[in-house]
Amino acid sequence: IQEIILALNAMSMTMKGVANALNAYNSQRLQEMKAKIDDRHTAMKGLRFLTGLDRDKISINDPYLGISSTSDLINVLVSQEAFKSVERFQKSDLGKNFAPDVYALTALNIPTNADPRAYVPWLCDIVIPSLSTGNPLLESIRIWCCKAADNFDEENIVC
Repeated sequence: IQEIILALNAMSMTMKGVANALNAYNSQRLQEMKAKIDDRHTAMKGLRFLTGLDRDKISINDPYLGISSTSDLINVLVSQEAFKSVERFQKSDLGKNFAPDVYALTALNIPTNADPRAYVPWLCDIVIPSLSTGNPLLESIRIWCCKAADNFDEENIVC
């Protein structure tokens, strides 16, 4: 991961130098590409941060290797049911830069068969309270919760 971070940083710095040498019109596309590289750079730094904390809980596999942005990182962590890691990332300097809506949207991707004991603390203590009253995502989360509960009823799953 460290080598990827260094390579992305070098690419970003090079693109910044080239963009500064070009006029504004010609550097627009380069700035867009640099923004994508910077987002992936931040995501990889977040992944490095989390693997340092949860070395035995996060195995670097295909979903993690395909991360191209910080949103991807959060989505992969949720899909892998690494809710403690999402919470740690959210509280870190890297994760504090994101609006609560980013985490709320990600919460909608929690697998409906995930053990609620793993995600309820994160969802109820951090995600939902961070949203303002009337935020349309609250209704989406409520609908997702009902679907998850229905899934548990249909499958006769007991936690």
